[in-house]
Amino acid sequence: MRSTTKHFTSLTLAAAMMLGAVAAPTTLSKIAPSVDLSIINEIDANAASYSTGQYTVYVSSGVNVRTSYSTSAGIVGAASFGRDCIITKVNGSWGYTSNIRCTNGWRSGWIYLPNLRKGWPAKIAASSLRLRKNPGSTASSNTVLTTIPRNAVVVITDARHYANSSWVKTTYNGKTGWMCFCDSSGNYAYGISDFGTEF
Repeated sequence: MRSTTKHFTSLTLAAAMMLGAVAAPTTLSKIAPSVDLSIINEIDANAASYSTGQYTVYVSSGVNVRTSYSTSAGIVGAASFGRDCIITKVNGSWGYTSNIRCTNGWRSGWIYLPNLRKGWPAKIAASSLRLRKNPGSTASSNTVLTTIPRNAVVVITDARHYANSSWVKTTYNGKTGWMCFCDSSGNYAYGISDFGTEF
């Protein structure tokens, strides 16, 4: 059975923007009301405590899904980089999911949360995207923190919609900032594909 995770897609955002631009930024929940953003929180991969919500596997080697919250517990599956799930229970640094896609099919179990990031996965489709300090403007005054290359997989933790563009928040190479991914006409030349899709 496929995960019941609520993903949002480029088409959802484009359709929402066709309803009319707004001068002030709005949260994604106002753009696409069907998306439950209550599970998006500020991400801190090294936090001493964790909460339930949407997570994405963010270590290249993947993670083991276990029968209990211990490295000595049995392994029921292995989830690759970019797989996402909803964590419904937390015990220390471990989280339980009822459904995550593993190399041996859909499995439930406990995952070590420091190997995950909170948010939705997305892949960079453009040749590169600039990660800026603030959302809403591509002006040179909006500092470019780093450049994210094509095909990089990032985790989206927030979104903002403006009259002329839409932006998403992510962390790449230790820098947290905002990427412009869509203009007011729904032009995705800015380059994020498979938004909210597992890889």
